[in-house]
Amino acid sequence: MLAEAGTSGTFTFTAAGPLNGSQFQVKLYDDAHTVVAESAPVTLVVEDHDSVGPVAPAKSDSSITASAAKAVYGRAASVAVKVSAGGRPATGQIRVTGGGKTVTASLTAGAVAVRLPATLAAGQRTLTIAYLGSAATNPSSTTLRLQVAKATTSIKVVAKNATANKRFKATVTVRLTGTATKARGKLRVTIGKKSVTAKLKNGRASVALPGPTKPGTVTLRAKFLGNPNAKAASQTIKVKVRR
Repeated sequence: MLAEAGTSGTFTFTAAGPLNGSQFQVKLYDDAHTVVAESAPVTLVVEDHDSVGPVAPAKSDSSITASAAKAVYGRAASVAVKVSAGGRPATGQIRVTGGGKTVTASLTAGAVAVRLPATLAAGQRTLTIAYLGSAATNPSSTTLRLQVAKATTSIKVVAKNATANKRFKATVTVRLTGTATKARGKLRVTIGKKSVTAKLKNGRASVALPGPTKPGTVTLRAKFLGNPNAKAASQTIKVKVRR
């Protein structure tokens, strides 16, 4: 803006618009509109009249992205999260919620791999990934659909030689493949035309079976019936029957 100095060599003016952080410079012109003197730039700091000290600078908005590969029940999945603010990596914490689980982790250079519980149930899960913000950065969040597949299972059947017309036992163990997690649920053991159903306890069941009526070799088949988080599996063995 232009203004004429008063007789004292001073003048005042009213500035409009956003002021905090604005710069002002005074230039002196002669009658030919040539700059004959100028001041150094001055940065204006506006103080809140209700508080003491300068107004805090505005926080930067943050941008968050998240991705994850297909997960399998019984194994800890990982969600890759990146957060930036003002084109630079952000600092602070990430919170991931979904499937009744909540996990927090800290960003390093604007990124973190958040490890999810292995007990996240099978099915399609919607995760909410939230950046909690910092003193200089606003929080932000996004959602991610994660497909958790049922675990494959391995089954092992052990049965001692049987005696004709006498009951005998078979021991069945079921585990989730590639983990130490023991399966839960029911299994069915079949010998000849007879079947017995049992419930697993700590991934194991001892099943009493009717003895074959004749000596020889019989086929015993054990099948884990599966559950909402684990696939079915079966194993067949041969059992010798003595007189």
